[in-house]
Amino acid sequence: MVDHRASPAPAGGTGIAHSRRGSVMVMFALFLTVLAGATSFALDLSNLYLVRQERQMVSDLAVLGATSTAAPIAGSVPSATALATARAIVAANGLDAGATTLTVTPSPARSGAQALKATIGAPVALPIGLLSLGRPPTVNVASWAEPSGTGACFRSQYGPTNIYNNAVVTAPACTAEAKTFFYSCGKSQTVLANVATGYTPLSEAPYLCPTASLQPNAAGFDYSATVTDTIAGTAPVTGMLAHLDAMAGGWPYGTRSPVRPSIPAGTTTSPSYSGQTATIAANARLGSLTVSNSSLSFQGGGADPRCTAPTTIAATLTLSGTNLLTFGSGCYVFGAAVNAATGSTSSLAVAPGASVVFVFAGGTLTVASGATLVFGDAAVYVNGGSIANYGTRLSFGNGPFYLWGGTIYNVLATSTLTFGNGPFYFYGGSVSNIGTMTLGNGPFDFQGGSLALISGSTTSFGVGDMSFYGGTVIAGGKSVTFGAGGSATTGSGTVAMHGGSFALTADSLTAIGTSFGFKGGTLSLLGIGTIKATAPTDANPRLGYRNLLFAVWGGAFNLYQSGGQSDTMSGLVYAPATNASIYGSQTITPPPGGCFGVVSGVLDIYQNATINGAPCAGLTGNTAGRAVLVQ
Repeated sequence: MVDHRASPAPAGGTGIAHSRRGSVMVMFALFLTVLAGATSFALDLSNLYLVRQERQMVSDLAVLGATSTAAPIAGSVPSATALATARAIVAANGLDAGATTLTVTPSPARSGAQALKATIGAPVALPIGLLSLGRPPTVNVASWAEPSGTGACFRSQYGPTNIYNNAVVTAPACTAEAKTFFYSCGKSQTVLANVATGYTPLSEAPYLCPTASLQPNAAGFDYSATVTDTIAGTAPVTGMLAHLDAMAGGWPYGTRSPVRPSIPAGTTTSPSYSGQTATIAANARLGSLTVSNSSLSFQGGGADPRCTAPTTIAATLTLSGTNLLTFGSGCYVFGAAVNAATGSTSSLAVAPGASVVFVFAGGTLTVASGATLVFGDAAVYVNGGSIANYGTRLSFGNGPFYLWGGTIYNVLATSTLTFGNGPFYFYGGSVSNIGTMTLGNGPFDFQGGSLALISGSTTSFGVGDMSFYGGTVIAGGKSVTFGAGGSATTGSGTVAMHGGSFALTADSLTAIGTSFGFKGGTLSLLGIGTIKATAPTDANPRLGYRNLLFAVWGGAFNLYQSGGQSDTMSGLVYAPATNASIYGSQTITPPPGGCFGVVSGVLDIYQNATINGAPCAGLTGNTAGRAVLVQ
């Protein structure tokens, strides 16, 4: 019988105890692996948290910096300065500026208010990478801030700022400022970022009516504020004022037409052509000339810009039927009358490459009913006399156009009067339009006299500055366009008037990229229809002045409309020492990226006027821009 209990242990000591030790080692190795993974995960997670916190701080700094710039919100987009500031702060903190976006959103803190939102989104290189499985995760952070105290939207520099009756002012990125008190009464509704008033809380209280809706309320006002003109020294304003002051010296082109040829004495003939083709000799001296259904070639006497040796028609040029008159290089003087007969079609063309001057020496140019008269590209001098268009079309080509005294009258609602590219010089006399009148690119200079755009008319001026040295301007009719074909950013022109009177009464006003400046007179936009008027937005526009829409020195600014017009306007109305009044029934809204505000001696917004305001870049207020982090 064998006693198993006494049997010796197997060789090598590989019993149960050893097996257990092996199992523990395996389990411990697995534990170490799990522990290492957990530690790596924790390290990645901690690093990710720290990166998010750091980027959140940078995002906060970026949006606060952007919102503290002057006029950080331009309409519905961030200003270029705000965006550049945000990205510079991000770059200064070692992050990729290109991964930063800046947008305008509704404020998370206040209903109806705007805020800037800064977003930073970029990959994060983790120390272990277990969390991201080898792919760097992207960390996105965002911050919101509201601008406050931006100024330059609504300011009275000598008295109160008044919003009353049923007026509505919605300008959540703007400050309203008043040298004395801020008046909010009637059933008006006002939304602003801030209100700064020169009065104390006790003195201000009577001017805030419980019937009006006002945000912020009186508790949020800045009281005993110092309100001064911070805009007077800005480049747009000093540029416009210098422009107007330069006009104070008066008309710079002299008092007599620069080209005034006489008709030389000598042998003249008075030919008549009907159904013919003929050549008119160089330097011909004609009495009258009658042309019907013919083709004439004028040889001219060679380029003669001062008209020292002209071809002359001393008496009347009569055109009937269909005619082609082609002019070679030279000067051509019409001494008495040019008559385009009823129903005729005539072209006074310029030969290819020719240099031509036409001079009307005090007579008349008349286009009869149903007639068409077209001039080629030439310099034109109207030395007194008159131009009257009763016809279908009277057209001048490219080249300088001088009206020295005399009159231009586009007589009928069916008449079209067109000019090519100038420049244009109107000395004295008058220009009147009842039909359709189109002028190409300028500049345009007017001395005294009058410009009357009459009821039912359509008038368009091309790109270029318009300067009025006194005189009377009535810009009425169906529509008036300034700066046609110009740029909203780099500008289309300046409409400047020194002295005289200017009234805009058209059913439709269009002025894109245009600045209006007036010295010594009142600007009235009374009863006008739809307005689409914007100042140029470029920091250094080629024409016009950045974000300066209407500037008035010495007179008041009045905008009245009825019928609930919807206007698109961008820029600042600036009447630094006088009244500005916006009333009637209209809604003013800046285009995307635009702005709108009024700075004046005393400001009144009342009746049913509705204004959507936004601060204008480059035109700042009294209070430095302050930013409030709202999320």
